[in-house]
Amino acid sequence: MDAVRRAVATSEQVNTGVSKSRKWAVTNGVITVETSFVTDVGIVCTALTIDVEGSITGNFWFALASHSFTAAELTAQACMFHIVDKPIVWIRTNITTLTQTGLGNVSVTVDLLSYD
Repeated sequence: MDAVRRAVATSEQVNTGVSKSRKWAVTNGVITVETSFVTDVGIVCTALTIDVEGSITGNFWFALASHSFTAAELTAQACMFHIVDKPIVWIRTNITTLTQTGLGNVSVTVDLLSYD
């Protein structure tokens, strides 16, 4: 293991959409994605889908992986998934689905970890 990278891709994001992009420069190996969320009192998150997108130039973005929370992950308010051997220079996350009951916020945080 030569290089280890860790970053928070998005912190407490409450709407669908892309996060700020980060220079990542992964040539091979595994990217581990850990996603968690907290809710305002009385709010239940009923669906959450996270896409991880990559780019070589930072101008054009392509899907590397997509993960929809299972019922168990929604109950636990957390999940982890992995992306294997997809070389990129830039990375960002995209919350494509975020549904809830009630009025208030679901705040999503996505952490990334990689090594090569």
